[in-house]
Order: sequence, then C-alpha cells, then structure tokens
Amino acid sequence: MNTNLNKIDKRVIPMHIIKFISVILLAAACSQIMAAEVFFDDFEGDDLKEHWEVINPDPDAFIVEEGSLLILSNGNTDPIATGNTPNILKLTNELPSGNWVLSTSFTADFQTEQEAVFLGLYTDNKTYVIVQPRAFHCGNWGNRLCVTVETIKMSKGKPTTFSKRLVWEQGFENFVFDEAAATISQPIEMRIAKEGRKYRAGIQWKVTNAKTKVTTEKWIDLPKFTILRQKGKPAVGIYQVNRNQGETVVNFDWVKLEAAAE
Repeated sequence: MNTNLNKIDKRVIPMHIIKFISVILLAAACSQIMAAEVFFDDFEGDDLKEHWEVINPDPDAFIVEEGSLLILSNGNTDPIATGNTPNILKLTNELPSGNWVLSTSFTADFQTEQEAVFLGLYTDNKTYVIVQPRAFHCGNWGNRLCVTVETIKMSKGKPTTFSKRLVWEQGFENFVFDEAAATISQPIEMRIAKEGRKYRAGIQWKVTNAKTKVTTEKWIDLPKFTILRQKGKPAVGIYQVNRNQGETVVNFDWVKLEAAAE
C-alpha cells in the first residue's frame, strides 16, 4: 500500500488532517504486513475441495452449492463430545508454526434452542477447542430471548468452558422463539486466535438500534485458554446440545486461516 503523501496539496489540506491520514494509511499498511492469508475456502463449486475430511459423513445432510457449505442438523444429532456428530468438516492442511487466526462466517436458522454452530481445532471427541453461539428462551416466564457465546477446551475428555452473554432476557410482546431468534443479525463471524501458547476465541456481534436503525458491530472476545502442545486441525460443524424436535440449517460462507508474517 502506498503511504506517500507527496501528492497531497498541503496548501489546501490542514496539516493535522494530513497527519491523521498518514496514521490511517500506515496502520492499514502494517495490518497487511502482519497478516498473511495461508488458507481460504469460499465453497465455490458443487463439491468439497480435497483439503477437507468429513468425519462421520452423512451425504444426505450436507451439500456445497451457490458459494456456501450447507449442513443440516436435526433433533437427533448427537453432541460433539459423543464422537457421533455427523459431518464435522476437518481441514487436512497443516497449521502454521507461529501465531495465527482461524475464522469463519455463517448464517443459521436458530429454531431448536439446542443448536451449536462451531468453529475450532478438532482432534477427536476427547480433544478439541471450539467456539459457538447459543440462542434459547429465558426469563421467569420463559418469554425472553437469551444469546450467549461459549468456548470449550476438551482435554482427555474433560471440558473447561468460558461464556459471555450477548443478549440477555430481551423481551417481546408476543414471544415465539424462532421469530425472536430471527432478530439476531447475521451473518455471524467467529474466530480463534493463537498467540504463543494462548488461544482466544471471539465472535463479531452486531447490534441494531431500535430507534435509529443503525447497526454497530464489535468483536466480543472470551478469556484465553492455555495449550502447551498444539493439537488438532481447523474444523467447522453443527450439533444439538440436547436431543429435541425440529431441525437447524447452517450455511458457512467461508473459512479462513491467517498467519503472522515471519
């Protein structure tokens, strides 16, 4: 990126504006230097690329079409800790040796109150790190919407969990869960960032002001996990936390892996 300001007419633009522009340009240039994209899949075409391994494949419950990966999860889909969750997509590529950021963007039908759309590092059902949002009804009368984001580190079958509230007891005049969940701004981005032996998960959350209709977004980060020996490969998928009725469809728009420049 060219940060040369020689072409700016300093007689027209005040010096403090020029300095401000130079800071913005320099920051943008540094961001390009510091991050290098090592993997990106936007699911173009009509089939998965060869770099994906499908764990517990069920061809009737996933498809690649129109630039997205669609996975269907019904009320009988087993939780990830059971080892029976169908259609976990696991990247076969090696992770960079240094620091990196793994991210994805998705849109989901939150309908069952039990769905968990996840991004993570997956070895098997005993060893993984994932981040996932959850939407469910809450409140004294069960007529409020709650949305949380949680991250789980499973090590030798023992979980450690952090969570944060995104929406808590949002009221509706006539509460119907799927209609309330439809107010969640999508698509949603999630990420896991590795810094040394620390791993931090986050979600990009959008909030629309009811009066102004202006939407703002920011990253909500969870506390860090420490992992002494990196295990697993990038993975995405969906499961149901508890068995229930109904089904959920998730569309993954893309999956990306960026590494810090050496």
